[in-house]
Amino acid sequence: MKLGGSVGYQSYSQDKSAYFPTNSEWQQTLETAVSNGFAKEAYYSATSKSGIGYTLRAGADYKVNKQMTLGGQIGYDTFGDYNESTAGLYIRYMLGDH
Repeated sequence: MKLGGSVGYQSYSQDKSAYFPTNSEWQQTLETAVSNGFAKEAYYSATSKSGIGYTLRAGADYKVNKQMTLGGQIGYDTFGDYNESTAGLYIRYMLGDH
């Protein structure tokens, strides 16, 4: 069994950006809709965040025989509003004589 984790201080910032940065016609249409009261906003707000983030992970292998191993891993990452959970199963088979 393998266990791991980390804790750290993280920081990021994002500038204000258009909803449709590669399509000026769509962006202009949205801006018009906002000015006429049909939409709330035409740009993503600028944001910045700093704080503690952490990662936890665990994995285990089971040797079925000399050539085959079954295993699995799970993980969890978080920072601010971001949370990610991961899980995986695998079969490892060694070809040839070992």
